[in-house]
Amino acid sequence: MLRTRRVLLLILSLAGCSARTSPADLPARDLAGHLSTAGNGVWFRPCGASADTRWWVTFTGASVAEFSELRPALSPGQPRYVRLNAAITDERHVGPGGPALLVRRIVESRLESPPDCPDN
Repeated sequence: MLRTRRVLLLILSLAGCSARTSPADLPARDLAGHLSTAGNGVWFRPCGASADTRWWVTFTGASVAEFSELRPALSPGQPRYVRLNAAITDERHVGPGGPALLVRRIVESRLESPPDCPDN
């Protein structure tokens, strides 16, 4: 009887571990904001966010090739306006200094202009 309980507890604990969400399972949504480079990374500041808000960017899936085409147009200190389909990580999966953005598609990219984010 005791052995059966131990086996059952082991199975339940393993099932709990497999239920954890991986970054690839996070829901994606459409976001607009500014993409910039700084140091070794690529950063995103969403429209409506404060000037000191920025999220570390990781490109996945189709966005890897899309970013390869965009990369030459990015210059330090010159953000580009972008619309992305991406997932925002939570406290379980973070980038340097906070949340990370897992980009799945780059929908639009262009030079920034004043009406990009009217709420900033």
